Amino acid sequence: MTESEKQIKYGNRWGYLVKGFIMTMFLGILYAWSIFIAPLEEAFGWVRTETTITYSIMMVTFALGQLTAGFWSRMLKSQSRALTLFSFLLALGFFLTSFTESLPWLYFWYGGFCGYTLGVANNCIISAAPKWFPDKAGLAMGIIVLGFGLASLVLGQLATFLIGSYGYVIAMRVLAVVCFVMVTCVSLLFKVPPLGYTPPGYVASKNESDDIATGYSPRQVLRTRQFWMIYLWDFCNHFAGFMIISLIVPHGVQMGMPVAMAALVMGIFGVCNAFGRPLFGAFGDRVGRKTAFIVVNALMVVGLLAIAFLPSMMEPLTGLVVGAVIMGLSFGGSISLKCSSMRTYFGNKYVTANIGLIASDDAPTGILGPMVAAAIFVATGAYFYAFLVAAVVSAIGILFPFFVGKPVSVAERFPNEVDGKPVPKPERLAGEA
Repeated sequence: MTESEKQIKYGNRWGYLVKGFIMTMFLGILYAWSIFIAPLEEAFGWVRTETTITYSIMMVTFALGQLTAGFWSRMLKSQSRALTLFSFLLALGFFLTSFTESLPWLYFWYGGFCGYTLGVANNCIISAAPKWFPDKAGLAMGIIVLGFGLASLVLGQLATFLIGSYGYVIAMRVLAVVCFVMVTCVSLLFKVPPLGYTPPGYVASKNESDDIATGYSPRQVLRTRQFWMIYLWDFCNHFAGFMIISLIVPHGVQMGMPVAMAALVMGIFGVCNAFGRPLFGAFGDRVGRKTAFIVVNALMVVGLLAIAFLPSMMEPLTGLVVGAVIMGLSFGGSISLKCSSMRTYFGNKYVTANIGLIASDDAPTGILGPMVAAAIFVATGAYFYAFLVAAVVSAIGILFPFFVGKPVSVAERFPNEVDGKPVPKPERLAGEA
């Protein structure tokens, strides 16, 4: 097939990237959760320890959804079909959450059902990026997950307006309909290219796996040193990142800032987190994932130390903002780098399932990070030491990329296997020696 024929058959791949960005931004509907906490507590008399469990459940089920997205894509014989189904189920789950009258209902529909369906739908979108863009996997994934990063800003404003004007019940139902229209309907126009697709003018990079039409099965991935080094690197920076997300606002308030000012710093962190995704995704495409891994964690250490020390060395707000900018950019960059690394090192064939593997650390780090931060605060009465602990963990994470090595094709590493299963030896014919 000629390059012009590919363009006619598969369409403009940048158009699919725009659709992916739109869908992930509206998939981020669940990240408006913090806005619904106060109205729910006021309506039912619940306390924060009870409502917080909802988000913890969602973190676990979101990770499980990402982990099983490859299974559903194979079961439904189409990644696009899985995306349409699970985005519809997400909208349905969010709509049913509006009928909440008890904590078990909230835990099941919002925490469990919505968290799981979000994980599946999200992975189906982001794992299409390296298939369309084997030459720019980091940038493509960064642009798509940029939508997820901006969701809290866009949908947060809409949710706040709806709650203030009509109450949380109507707000949830309206957002569910918006999710259905902007994700489920758009997904009908979203395509995933066939295995082995290469864009016009594609030239393989020495920094990327050449497994365009093949790749490592999840079983094979788990048997490589590369995966576990990337996993430990990501565990360290996500542990530290989730600690900081839970600390920025209370840390600013403890320093004497008004709550609105501290929330503004958190907003700046969120914006930088979003734009760090395409920025470091493109950086990884250019210099290689290994170098980008090291740079991201080094910047995280700098950002964490800046948050800890700069507010006492200069005007507190300025010091906190400087640290939040550095930390936000680097933490956001780690998200696109970890996802694109599954294409870089393990090829395209099983990239959906393999992204689910690397994303599985979101659950433990999302729960443990804030828990450790809270424990440190209880023990010391200050957040300062939590930032130091996070900086140390990030610094440890710098070590693991040095042991990642270069991409190796699946045929070279596992010459006697196909899709993770041993190749049967040919039977000897009668009379052969």
